[in-house]
Amino acid sequence: MKRIWILILMVILVSALYIMAQEQRGNGFNSSPAGIVNRSDDANARSYTSPDKARIVKVVADTKDAFLYDTAKPPAFKPVYLASGVADVRFSDTGNGNGKGLEIMLKLGDSSYDMFDANGNAYNSGTAGKN
Repeated sequence: MKRIWILILMVILVSALYIMAQEQRGNGFNSSPAGIVNRSDDANARSYTSPDKARIVKVVADTKDAFLYDTAKPPAFKPVYLASGVADVRFSDTGNGNGKGLEIMLKLGDSSYDMFDANGNAYNSGTAGKN
């Protein structure tokens, strides 16, 4: 179990270092407030915009890594790494009157799912949806 946690931490660290290096070179994943991709080479990432247009989740095509972005100018937070192996992204309907804030569900390639709040804080550990 300890090895798994070490591996997970290493993946997160490498992802964070990659993003910082890309941003320093001007190759970061930037988006406009309307969720329109600014850079032509962002074609390697698929974007999912929340119903209220306040958040964007970008999934990198080759690694299926998901990152959460705030669309405000300036953003309230830096991009947040969410998970790897992401197959689909869904957002809760904040306009249905249930009083809950935005929730993000990532369906992973192994049929499990991860859930996050609007700021990228995880609700579960990725095994809740396994059958």
